Amino acid sequence: MKWTPERNRAARQTQAYAERGLELDPLDPFANLAEGRPFLLLNRPENGQLWLDRSAQLSPSYAKGYHSPGLAAMLAGRVGECLADMERAMTLSPLDPMLCAMQACEAITLHVAGRPDEAVIWANKGARAPHAHIAMLMAAVAVCRLAKDHALARTWKAVLRTRYPEASLHRFFTVLPFTDAGLNASTRSSGPDNRCGKFFPCAICIPPAACRCGSPAPPPARSNPAQNRPASIRLVAIKWQGWFLSGRSRTSARMRRRCAGHCRVVR
Repeated sequence: MKWTPERNRAARQTQAYAERGLELDPLDPFANLAEGRPFLLLNRPENGQLWLDRSAQLSPSYAKGYHSPGLAAMLAGRVGECLADMERAMTLSPLDPMLCAMQACEAITLHVAGRPDEAVIWANKGARAPHAHIAMLMAAVAVCRLAKDHALARTWKAVLRTRYPEASLHRFFTVLPFTDAGLNASTRSSGPDNRCGKFFPCAICIPPAACRCGSPAPPPARSNPAQNRPASIRLVAIKWQGWFLSGRSRTSARMRRRCAGHCRVVR
């Protein structure tokens, strides 16, 4: 989840603890689960599949033992396996603390299966569920955009921007490292709709010339008459727009909050 900058070190520690757990009790379902999960962090989910399957074999009623193999199957684009494992996990533990993650996996897999309407339903469930975090919200944005439900995509984008101003596509694909090339490409196409590569568009910043996200803006699709105005007039426009963003109306307050953490408006 990248809650710490020492991600590689944390992954190595996870592996070390998992191996120690297997030494103490090789028949413990959670120890086998812990041994298989670190390979998801290392972008090698196939190497951990044996341990994840063994976890469910040791305890057929262990919901997490189905959730984790289902997650690995989702990342690899194996639709049938993922849907079966997720449905089994949710049946065994309908109030599971990680129900939101199961529902997000279900949503992404249903999109891959060509069932976008069902995918949107599950994406909404995952984003609204208790304990939903950055991955669930990002999945909801991606699934809704891919399903052409732009109103819902904008809604979840606003929630994501409020809760996690630092969210980015890089972090999304770190949390969910898809190993299926087609799924990776289609999901990436649902995110970068702005100049700076963030997961949200910077179009809310007024004026666009004031965007300071660190990446150059692309050339405009059509000529902008404002670009031909004298510099003094453009400066006045920028100052006026900055005054608007600092205004006292509810609309300007919302725009200021959305803009926080992404761009600085030149006043």
